Formats: sequence, structure tokens, C-alpha cells
Amino acid sequence: MLTAEDLLDIVTFWRAHKPTMNYLAARFNISSVLAQRIIMKYKRDPSMLARKCCKEEVRKEKISAVSRTVQDLVDGKKNIWSLEHLQTKVNDSYEVMVPRPLIARVLKYQFDMSYRKVKHAAHLANIDRSLVLRQKYAMIMLPLLLSDKRIINIDESSVPFLDFRRSKWAPKGVKNSISVKDLSAKVNMILAVDTQG
Repeated sequence: MLTAEDLLDIVTFWRAHKPTMNYLAARFNISSVLAQRIIMKYKRDPSMLARKCCKEEVRKEKISAVSRTVQDLVDGKKNIWSLEHLQTKVNDSYEVMVPRPLIARVLKYQFDMSYRKVKHAAHLANIDRSLVLRQKYAMIMLPLLLSDKRIINIDESSVPFLDFRRSKWAPKGVKNSISVKDLSAKVNMILAVDTQG
């Protein structure tokens, strides 16, 4: 697709040298039909180049607004759930309405992201603190079990989680998972088991 700068180069060269359409096409690596169409449009409406330049500047500003918003979300390790979600954020931050296809194009080609199914992972399941606490628990419990102490283990479980979002935008090659920490109302089950059965 020819940019406003490409069109300006073609028209400027044609005005300066008045070449044939075949020569113009060969010089700028386009078809002679396209070269003729560009020159005909310019003859009918010389202001078309200015309008094209203005339109491209607006498009660049929109792309820049989307890029900055996405980068802020990526740096803050925040999820991008949908194009609508990102469209709203861009509008709130930069007061510019960007069409969703353009947002999708920026995500796909500039950030190498795709819209994929989310995998739910246990919240903070394997952080360093949890790993250390599990080991400390085992070090305390094993001697108690060997000394024939009666130990009652009480556990609480919740079903189901209420977050039904199934897909989000994520970079290719990166695990598309979210930590599950849902504080909404749900069904809780409490079970107690001791070492004597």
C-alpha cells in the first residue's frame, strides 16, 4: 500500500520530468495502470495529497496511543481481556477513539500478541514463600506423627470459581495463564480428618 510520502514522490517526479506512464511505473515499482490512476486523481484534485498526509498523521497518532497504552499494561503486568477493554483505556487516556481492527493490528504485528484461551493457575501457588512454608510444615509435622500425637487436619474448599473469562491477548510463546483469586460469593466446603481415622 502506497503511503502519502510515496504518492508525493511519484507526483513530484511526474511534475518535474513529465515521463511516460511506463517509465514512471518502472521507476517506482508500480503498475502503469496504478501510475496513471494516481496522476489522473492528482490532476482532478491536487489537494488529495494534503488530505492523504493529514489522514496518515491521524492514523499514526492513534497507533502511537494504542502502543503506549499496551506498553503500560505490559509493564504493569496487567491483562488485556478484549479489544473493547483496550479501546476504552485508550479513549480514557488520550481522548481518541481508535477502531478495533487497528487495535488488533497493533497487538498482532507490533507486540506479537494473539487472542488465546486462558489457563487458570492457583493463586500464588509456587512463590518462594509458599515453598518454604510447605517445607517448614513438613519439618514440624513429621516428628509429631512419629510421636503418635493425634493430629486433626481441617481444610476448606470452594466451588466453583465465578470468573468465566476464557480468553485474553498475550504475546506468542508466553504462558497465557491467570492467577485465580475470586472473592465473590460461592459454595464453601469444610472437611476435618484426623490421624486416627
